[in-house]
Amino acid sequence: MRPVHGFIKKIQNIDRNQIKKAAFLRDADVVGFLAWLRQNLASLPVRAKAIPGAWTGPPQFGQAHQNYSWRGATWSRTLTSLNGFSVQLSAATKASNQGGAEKTCLDILQWGRVPRSGPDLRALAGAGKLTGYLSASRTTLALATADLALLGPIGYASSGWTKIYALASCDDLPIYDSRVAAAMAGLVALYLKSKSQTAVPPLLNFPVGNFRGDRLVRRPQDMPAAGGYPRFSRLVGSSPLRWASAQIRTGWILQELAAASLGEEVERRAPVWPGATMRDIEAGLFVIGYDLRSIL
Repeated sequence: MRPVHGFIKKIQNIDRNQIKKAAFLRDADVVGFLAWLRQNLASLPVRAKAIPGAWTGPPQFGQAHQNYSWRGATWSRTLTSLNGFSVQLSAATKASNQGGAEKTCLDILQWGRVPRSGPDLRALAGAGKLTGYLSASRTTLALATADLALLGPIGYASSGWTKIYALASCDDLPIYDSRVAAAMAGLVALYLKSKSQTAVPPLLNFPVGNFRGDRLVRRPQDMPAAGGYPRFSRLVGSSPLRWASAQIRTGWILQELAAASLGEEVERRAPVWPGATMRDIEAGLFVIGYDLRSIL
């Protein structure tokens, strides 16, 4: 059995019933954060000068996904590519096609410019275990049924694997890379600052990547005037459990903002802006997460 790491123990110690989605959404800190997001996210000012490229439209978060660019592709073109990867990966996994699943996963890593997870993928495929692992991880990370205390089947974590998990999912599980992580932490930091609160609640602790030299800010605590922003845990070097927990919690929050709640326990709400989808909001997070000086 995989050892339970300190971060997961903190969540478990809150209340065993606060592990699944419905109870997560009843947590007082999460309720407050979601209310703040619903009120502020769409119109949140964005300092476009902190983001590469020419910004089009109002400098607000609700416009951020329209300013997405990756490898020269717009958000619309990128979404088409992502959907194609998902279809291919689902078909290969369902057919237990190790070679097909390996090729699609490697194509995803190439698209994301994160090749370092390739050896693990090749080893799993070579042992005939890749499609089984993808199927198990898809079940474990399914947003409707995920349990933050039962993430043991997730054995790998990286900027590459988070893309594979997201594209293997059936419910728009978001990619949790360093840019999305930075954006989630930045939004929590703004929320906590609005409450004059310095301690990060465990369920809102979204681990962040390393600071990139002297050019980019990816952690709230690295802002030049960081005195008003709390410290978040590290993403790089995190256990697969911590990474998976952050990916699931981000997905749960995006589902609420996009009015895509699953099950009957959670009240459906209007999206945070008209027509907003989970992937649109995720793309916006990716954009502002390039440098947190865009919002902090």
